[in-house]
Amino acid sequence: MARPHIVTLTTDFGLVDHFAGALRGVLLDVFPEVRIVDITHAIQAYDVLDGALAISESYKYFPGGSVHMVVVDPGVGSERRPILRPWASITLWLLTMACSPWCTRSGERAGS
Repeated sequence: MARPHIVTLTTDFGLVDHFAGALRGVLLDVFPEVRIVDITHAIQAYDVLDGALAISESYKYFPGGSVHMVVVDPGVGSERRPILRPWASITLWLLTMACSPWCTRSGERAGS
C-alpha cells in the first residue's frame, strides 16, 4: 500500500486534554510528510453510529488514497483488535481501540 498523503481524524477525544494532539504527534512521527485534517474530535463519547455518520458525510470530499482514521471506542481498554477496511478509491480505518499511553507505535503494549 502506498504511503498516505492525507490522513483525516474523526474521534470522540474532545479538545480539552492531550489525546488528539498526541495522536497527531504519533502520525507525524511515523509519516512526517503526511497532511493531517481534523474532521472532528466532538463525536459523542463511545457513540459508534455518530462517528459513522460523521465520516460517511465527509470522506467523499477527499482525494482517492486518503486515509480516514475514526477512533470511537465503546469498550475502552478492552483487548479488541482494530478493524481495517479498504475500498477502491479510499482507505478507511475504523479503529475500535484508541491510541493509548500504554500502547507503543507497533501496537504492542509497552513493557510486554
